[in-house]
Amino acid sequence: MYMDTIAQRLAMYDRALATDEVAKLLKMRHWTVRQWIRSRRLVAYKVSDQWRIDPQDALVFWERRRAGK
Repeated sequence: MYMDTIAQRLAMYDRALATDEVAKLLKMRHWTVRQWIRSRRLVAYKVSDQWRIDPQDALVFWERRRAGK
């Protein structure tokens, strides 16, 4: 199942991810991930001038998106 592979990929990380890393894992464009952050659908925080996303937050977002919520 595709969602399992996303969960497995995200579980490999023990650090916050940059928007381009999340985009690569979810097979999306980085500006799409930034759009989700701006619209507050994806939880993220800023470190200096870069957005960071915790792997668990990315997984919760992905599961909600797959469920259509």
